[in-house]
Amino acid sequence: MFYMERFTHFIIIVLFLGALSTQAKSQIEDCLTQYSGYDTVSSNGNFIKYHLKYEYLTKYHIKNNYVSLEYGNRSFHRFLKEKFECQTADSRIPSLEWDNNDFICLRYGCGSPCWGVLILPLDSTDSARNIMYELAFNTPDNLIVYLDNDHYEKIVVENLKSKVKQVIEVPLKCDAAFLGACIDSISIKNKELYYRFAVPNNFDNNKKLTEFRIKIK
Repeated sequence: MFYMERFTHFIIIVLFLGALSTQAKSQIEDCLTQYSGYDTVSSNGNFIKYHLKYEYLTKYHIKNNYVSLEYGNRSFHRFLKEKFECQTADSRIPSLEWDNNDFICLRYGCGSPCWGVLILPLDSTDSARNIMYELAFNTPDNLIVYLDNDHYEKIVVENLKSKVKQVIEVPLKCDAAFLGACIDSISIKNKELYYRFAVPNNFDNNKKLTEFRIKIK
């Protein structure tokens, strides 16, 4: 009887651990499903693909699991060093915004107001970059516009290929705590930066718009 009871307890423990393992694997699969919806192959032949990574502390216990990102094209590919958490909002998952022969740009959210982009170079020498508060872009010329990442009080136009930056002072005062709240619209066209500044801010129905055109050097 004693040995039968021990055997029964052993079977119960094995079944319990097996159930834990099955549940853990199910959670992992759910994690990958959430991210894999953002796997993309662009019309330029560039791709992003999310992969599941996990480590076991023991055979039945997961030490850690996360998602990694692979990107590239037919002739080049790379894995980012960043680890992405499984439990996250869809808006936080980097997804394709634009791409060309030199870069892939992924946009992600991080709150309100909070957003950024990952700039992924399609070469083996340059490093990936994280740029906060991207406002506009021009893919043929590799131009990107964003708020100055030091204090978010100026507008920066940068050529991602040459890394040449043009810092633009905003002549009007924004009454909001965040400069982006006062930019009603912004774009690049014919080597000019065009933006409309809203006073008091762009959430006011009685806002006054002031237009600016700046030659991009």
